[in-house]
Amino acid sequence: MPLFSLRSLELVKGKQQFYNLFKNNTCVFEEFCRNIENDERYLSELRTIFAYMEMVANLQMLPQQKMRDLTPKNDKIKEYELKTKHLRVYFIHQENTGKIIILGGFKTTQPKDISKFRALKKEYINNLKNI
Repeated sequence: MPLFSLRSLELVKGKQQFYNLFKNNTCVFEEFCRNIENDERYLSELRTIFAYMEMVANLQMLPQQKMRDLTPKNDKIKEYELKTKHLRVYFIHQENTGKIIILGGFKTTQPKDISKFRALKKEYINNLKNI
């Protein structure tokens, strides 16, 4: 059984907390960020994503062009996508916890990334139920 943990995302300050999801001590989003930092083409967009997170953490509404609700019908856990021209970041909102970043990806791989995001989300939620 995988081991999940949450770690506060210190770069984002606000009234709501953002967390990185770790599975077996590995964070897919942190790996994504490290790869972007090594590829300067997307570095400014990554900074923009973090600015969007800070806005959300401070309860500011973002237009759908920047943040989209992806929650499937009848799902109790809200799913969101932050987006720039090329980058996407997928997270969920849990009432008692806050915002949990699950995955980062590219517009070109969006359908595959959303499937991976939902699979990780499901695995995490099922893990919580077994605790």
